[in-house]
Formats: sequence, structure tokens, C-alpha cells
Amino acid sequence: MVFYQECIKEQDALIPLEQAARQKVAELKSLMDSEKSQGSVLKAILKAKETKQIEGIYGRMGDLGAID
Repeated sequence: MVFYQECIKEQDALIPLEQAARQKVAELKSLMDSEKSQGSVLKAILKAKETKQIEGIYGRMGDLGAID
């Protein structure tokens, strides 16, 4: 009976940790999906630049310079 009560206490302590971990995973998945969608937009823009469908695109800001 004592072992059972200890298990219940431990379970009650772990439930909030599990919920926090699940929320963090959901946030990271959302962030990853957002970055994928931004990457596909960038690819589409650069492809349109290469095929001369749009003008005035020179590339990514990160490609314009480098930091030592």
C-alpha cells in the first residue's frame, strides 16, 4: 500500500513535466514547419530570379558578406 502511494505521488509530480515536454515538442514542430515554409518561399524566389521572371533580386542577405 505504501509503495502504491509513493508511485501515485511520483506520477503526480511527473505529469506536469510530461505536459511541459509535450508543449515544447509542439512548439518546436511548429517552428520547424514555419522555417520549412520560409525556405520553400526563398527557393521559389531564387528560382524565379534565375529564370528571369522577376528582377531586382540579388540573393540572400547572408550571401552578401561574411564575418571573420
